[in-house]
Amino acid sequence: MAKTVMIQGDSGTGKSAALRNLEKEKTVLINILGKSLPFKGGNLIDSITTDEPKKIDDALLKISNSEKRKEKQIIIIDDFQYVMANMYMKSLLDPKTKDSEFQKYKEIGYAAWNNIRTAQSLRDDIIVFFLTHTEIDVNGRTKCKTIGKMLDEKIVLEGMFTIVLNTIIHPDKQGDERYCFQTQNNGNNTTKSPMGMFESEEIPNDLQIVVNAIKSYYGGVI
Repeated sequence: MAKTVMIQGDSGTGKSAALRNLEKEKTVLINILGKSLPFKGGNLIDSITTDEPKKIDDALLKISNSEKRKEKQIIIIDDFQYVMANMYMKSLLDPKTKDSEFQKYKEIGYAAWNNIRTAQSLRDDIIVFFLTHTEIDVNGRTKCKTIGKMLDEKIVLEGMFTIVLNTIIHPDKQGDERYCFQTQNNGNNTTKSPMGMFESEEIPNDLQIVVNAIKSYYGGVI
C-alpha cells in the first residue's frame, strides 16, 4: 500500500516549488493544468498532463505496475483541486446538468474519492503527493478546497490521509520570505502528521525532506 500525503495552501505559497529538490529520475508529475513548474530544471521531471479522473487512475496504476517504471517512487498530483473544479466548470454548459445538478456533484465526489483510493492501492515503495488549494469553512478553519458539500459532509478528504501539511510564509529580517510547511495542527486547520515523524512544527517547503522523514519513520519501507 502506497503512502499518500496531502499538501495544501493558497496559490503562490510554495506547493509546486516544493518539488525542486526531488530526485527527478524517481519522480512523475501528473500535471492537472499543464503549468510549468516554478523553478529551473522543472521540465526534466517526467510529466503527464490530464485533468480527467479516469486517466489519472490509469496513469497511477501504469506507473505502479510497469516493470519499466520500477524506479519511479514519487508521484505528484498538482493541483488536485482542479480535478474537481474542472469537472464542475465543464458541466456548466451541458444541458443535462441543469436537470441533474446533484448527480454531477455525486460524480465529482466519487472521482476525487476514487483517485485517492487508487493512489493508496499502489506499490508499497511509492509516495503520492496530492497538492491542493485551501478554503476557510464557516467555523473559520482552513481546509482542503472542494466542490459542493458532499465531500465535506460525507467523506472529509483530509480524513483519508495520515499526513496533511499546510503551507505557511514567514518574512525574515532581510525582508525576504521564508516558505515552510506546518506539520502539526494549530487548532484552525486540518494539518496532521504521525507522532514523532517531524522534529519541529514547521519544516522548509521541500518535499524531499518529507520523503526522507517518511522513509525514516517507516523503517525504509519505501
